[in-house]
Amino acid sequence: MEPTFNNSEEPIDVVIPYHEKDCDIVELCVKACLKNIKGLRNIYIISRSTNLHIEGAHFIHEDKLFSDKLNKSYIENSWQKLGVENLNLSGWLFQQFIKIGASYAIKNLSNNYLVVDADLVFLRPREFFHGDESLLSYSEERFEPDYLCCEKLLGQRACRDYSFVTHHMPMNRELVMEMLENIEKRVGGKWYDVVIDCFSDRNLRFSEYQVYGQFLFTNHKDRCRLRKLNYLQKYKLKYYPLLLLGMVDYIVFHSHKNPEVNQNINKWEYNMFLNYVRRKLSSD
Repeated sequence: MEPTFNNSEEPIDVVIPYHEKDCDIVELCVKACLKNIKGLRNIYIISRSTNLHIEGAHFIHEDKLFSDKLNKSYIENSWQKLGVENLNLSGWLFQQFIKIGASYAIKNLSNNYLVVDADLVFLRPREFFHGDESLLSYSEERFEPDYLCCEKLLGQRACRDYSFVTHHMPMNRELVMEMLENIEKRVGGKWYDVVIDCFSDRNLRFSEYQVYGQFLFTNHKDRCRLRKLNYLQKYKLKYYPLLLLGMVDYIVFHSHKNPEVNQNINKWEYNMFLNYVRRKLSSD
């Protein structure tokens, strides 16, 4: 039977990159972490927002996170040099860099830390580390450009049997640093410049979760264990019984699937799922 809570000797911190597009969900995200992650020490929200105050979370301004040149403006300038017309992924890339770069940028961050997307809400207690092992969730969200990018960065074939795009990731600071150092030594240049340059090849797309999951699964199998968590990111009535039966570990409320933004999403069904989550988190 899978252990319920974090069984690591040390407490863990949570890192949540935040953008205003997730303003309706991030408070639920934090509340769910506080309720369902035992041994949780700190929650760090990284954002450009200056008016974000959520009980139980520490706020770090994204412009002050890194001590070197890495910031959103630097990524925007680097992206323009690529000459990719009608496409600007600089903001999307920066939030991924935050998740990885937190390993060395946040002072006193726990050695094992959990990255969580701001639109994810945990519904049940789950552990993410067991001793020295990171518990890697996997999904069916397979996208070939992600795998190809992993292969270019890591210099090894990616395992297509698994996708590690699961909207959260247990990370180990030492192993993240090892991965970044390997990328820099193998390809040359700062790791974030190497990643940005990948987009000069339109067949590649970077996923921080995929690349770290592949690195860990391939190079440190003794430091990870695969497990399947069930999650929803569709808000259809036919899926609602899964919530009632306790078969869903977490739900993801993507901003582009909010009925206020996407008219193709049924507002009544969306609110039904959202209200369930609110009641769930308010109950003992």
